[in-house]
Formats: sequence, structure tokens, C-alpha cells
Amino acid sequence: MTTQTNPLPLSERLALALHSATRADVIAMLAGDDNTLVRLTVAQNPATPSNTLNTMVTDDQLAVRIAVAQNPSADEATLYQLAHDCDGRVREVVARHPSANEETLHKLSMDGSDWVRVAVAPHRSTPAATLAVLASDRDSDVRDAVARHPSTPADTLAKLASDNQRGVREAIASHHSTPADALTLLASDSRERVREAVARNPAAPAAAIALLAHETYWRTREDVARNPIAPADTLATLASDGSEFVRATAARNPSTPRATLEKLASDVVWWVVTAVADNPSTPHDTLTLLAHDFNECVRRAVALNPSTPATTLALLASDANGWVRQAVARNPAASAATLTLLAIDNEWWVRYPVAHNPSTPADALALLASDCVEWVREAAARS
Repeated sequence: MTTQTNPLPLSERLALALHSATRADVIAMLAGDDNTLVRLTVAQNPATPSNTLNTMVTDDQLAVRIAVAQNPSADEATLYQLAHDCDGRVREVVARHPSANEETLHKLSMDGSDWVRVAVAPHRSTPAATLAVLASDRDSDVRDAVARHPSTPADTLAKLASDNQRGVREAIASHHSTPADALTLLASDSRERVREAVARNPAAPAAAIALLAHETYWRTREDVARNPIAPADTLATLASDGSEFVRATAARNPSTPRATLEKLASDVVWWVVTAVADNPSTPHDTLTLLAHDFNECVRRAVALNPSTPATTLALLASDANGWVRQAVARNPAASAATLTLLAIDNEWWVRYPVAHNPSTPADALALLASDCVEWVREAAARS
């Protein structure tokens, strides 16, 4: 690219190069300025036309070419030319550009620089065929990026399930498209973190989940207990687990069957029982039973549960513990009568959420609009 001397002072040229409203012909002239800083400013300006950026791909200054490759206005043709740049730093920036097309990315996937290929692998536009090639890359960071790419084909994921790098296998174990047989293989992996990833994966087959429910490490069993697709019999097994953390996690799982939740409601550990009280799948009669629990944390969880019957919420609205009553006040399932009662509660921090509750009737809001506490009045006025 040839440069030219411009008679305008440097400060004025820089101002023109920076401004988004500068005419296209002026920008084109400044793109050939003999001052590197001016050309760099033109290359960085997002308003610079793509055809002008295209003329700058052979600039003798690395910083200018990098700025062109970073410019959001750079078009596919400009990026493809820069993909042939002699400096790997330019090519790496091209590989990260959101407008890089499949042709450019495929070319860069064969680049000699590991950093360039690492940039290509996670790009949203990298085609499946290119991802398949990169799955055999010598650099584990490239393979790891392929393993995490949402569009990586199932057969490529299956191949990477046998990778010698733990991080790659862990990414495959977490991927939503990994085939069932590959996940079953990874459920027996020698590394705990890989097995944990399978246990968390909602696409994991029942056989793998059942196997991991007997894992020695309690955190893996906890991940199984948290998995929304864990089979009912597996969750029932985990309800008797020796770790209270595993039992509590099973108690929170919306997929845990009714009979298992009823069993966990009698657990000796209070936070396991609280988890049952939190679960929207807990049966009404169990929630009503837990509304009488001696532990206020359990009763508060019942009061917050959207599945708690209105009659049970009415009972909790008279609880001796103010935090339990506040939880009822926050629950949209509370009846109009219950919310009206709580609108005259002695504690302002109980009345305040009543004013925010979408189920609060108009007469209760009118009462709260004249409350003695300003915050309550303001909340009522906004409702």
C-alpha cells in the first residue's frame, strides 16, 4: 500500500479519521496517509467503509492490519485476504472475527500457528467438517474447543470421548449432543471430574446415571440426585444415601417421586426436610404436615412453596415466627383473605411484601396505602 503526504495538520487528520461522520472519500484518502497513527485511527473507526478497509490489508504496519482485522465493518473479502497475512497475530484476530465465513475459517483451521487454530475451533460459523478435522489436532486446547462447540457432530464427539486429555473428555461428558454410548463409556472414566460431568448431563442415559448413583465420591452421587432425568428408582436409592447432602439434593429434585418425597419429609436432618418443603412437586398433604414442623426454616420453606394449598398458607399466616408470615406474604398462591390479614400484621417487613404480591386485593392495597411506614405506602402506591 502506497502512502501519501497530506497538507492538513496532524491533529485535524486524526480528528477526521476518528469521526464517524467523516465523508467516505476523505476516509479513503486518510487510509493512505503517511502517518501510521492516522492510518491506525482509520482502521479502528467502525464507520470506515469496507472497501476502504480492503485497501489497507497490505499496510506495512502490523498494528494497522490487526486493527483492520478487528474492525466490525470488515467484510468477508477483507477477512479472507487477511487470513493469508504473514503474521500469525493478524490471522488469529481474523479467526475470532464474527464475520469470518466458512471458507476463511477452513483455511485458518490448517494454519501452522496453534493460537490461530485455537481461535477457529470455538467460532460459531466453523462448519462441522472443519470441526471434525480439528478434533485430531495436535494441540489439546484446539480439541477442547471442538469438544465444547455446540455444533460439533455426534460422531466427532464420540471420537473425542477417548481423548487422552482429561479436560477434553470432561467437555464431551458435559455436551448435550454426546451419544449415549459415549456417555456410558465416560461414566466409568478414571477421572472423577469426568464422571461428575456425566452425572450432571441431562442427556445421559439411564444406565449411566444408575451406575453413577453408586459412585464412591459423594459429590458425584449429588450430581446424579440433581439431574432432572434421573430415574425414579435411582432417586429413591439416593433418598437413603449416607450423605445428607445427597439426600437434600434428591429432595429438591422436581423429578423425585411422591413416595420418595414423603419418606424424605421424615429425615433426621432438618435441611433435608427443608429441601422437601422447597420442592414444588411435594404432595399437598406432605406440605400441610410440614407446616406444623418445629423448625421455622421448614415452615418458611412451606410458606414460600408455590404448590402449598391456600388453606395451609392461611394457617401459616398466623405463625409465631415473623419470617414465616413474611414468606406467606410473598407467595402468590395466598388467598385474598390471607393477604388481607397480613396487611395488618404488626411487623412492617411482613406488610411490605403484601403490597408487592400480585394476588393482593384492592381493599388490602388501599389499607396499605395509608400505612404508618413510608416504604409500605410507596410499595402499595406502585402496585
